[in-house]
Amino acid sequence: MADHLQGVNPYFLQLSFSLISNMFISPPAVSEINKYTVPLIGQIQAYRDLLLHRMGRGLISGSLQITFFLSGFYVLIKRYAKQSKANQYRLILILIATFVLTLGIIIFLPIPWQRYAIPLLPLIAFWSGYGLWPLYEDLQTAIMIRNTHSDRPI
Repeated sequence: MADHLQGVNPYFLQLSFSLISNMFISPPAVSEINKYTVPLIGQIQAYRDLLLHRMGRGLISGSLQITFFLSGFYVLIKRYAKQSKANQYRLILILIATFVLTLGIIIFLPIPWQRYAIPLLPLIAFWSGYGLWPLYEDLQTAIMIRNTHSDRPI
């Protein structure tokens, strides 16, 4: 094993990468075992044929979603000091919940099935939205500036 990975549990890394794949890259699983797939094959195929289903997952869209998710932490770091104490408390609470839940899933649920990661989805959505918030503010400012210039009399 390489020196920089000495002492790291490879199983922990495998579960971590599996969690990332399940949340952002792999298509949603209809079942973890094939017991029910044969009787439902028509419904499963109709579900998989939906346009939004095909667009939302994969390496490109997954990378974009991971970028939005991680940008939430970047925005937290950049704007934390400017927040009120109450908002700082809330953000730290959500941050702790994110890390505790993520580590809990990786450590205590050793089977890398997608359904075990579902409780992370609201937190992923929160951090993605928080990361996109500055973009929203910039667009809102740009629209206001454009409207201000167009309201001038001729």
